[in-house]
Amino acid sequence: MDNFKITINGDDQPANQEPNQNEPSFDAFRKNVGDQLKKAAEEVERMTTQLTTQWKTGGWPNVRTRINELWKGFAENEGGDWMPSLEIREEHNAYVVQVDLPGMQREDVQVEVSDDALTLKGERKMAATAEENRILMTERSYGAFSRTLPLPEDVNREEVSATFKEGVLEVRFGRVQVQKNRRIIDVQ
Repeated sequence: MDNFKITINGDDQPANQEPNQNEPSFDAFRKNVGDQLKKAAEEVERMTTQLTTQWKTGGWPNVRTRINELWKGFAENEGGDWMPSLEIREEHNAYVVQVDLPGMQREDVQVEVSDDALTLKGERKMAATAEENRILMTERSYGAFSRTLPLPEDVNREEVSATFKEGVLEVRFGRVQVQKNRRIIDVQ
């Protein structure tokens, strides 16, 4: 690390010349970054406290909104040209994932289940049109997609089914009872 060097004002500045007070210094930059990180950590702490409190007191609508905000992007499009919309529903004895895939057939979709994730892949192709029937405008998305969702701990990976009906893919997972390792310790 002895040969590592950071240049703020350039090497050609004479040693006897005072640095320009109007130019930002490395210390100011470092402090700004530190302040930004501290603010981010405080915001995460605030949101965690708020979520925990609302969860315990039954403030469901706000908790769901916050969870959606926090997890948005977690199940992002891993590759491809577009990302289908989905809905994940928790039922008493199952988890249900519904994915909107209009214009696609079941042969165009691949569903993979691993130990810890559900991966959905597919491709929506643009229908061929005659040369005289050109498209003037489109807001539809075409091409490949790949989307991976983490699976909860209580998913039964052996009890899974997938159906495709009217442009909606539904993947249904059974749930298992997860035994928590918990014990009460006597206080001496």
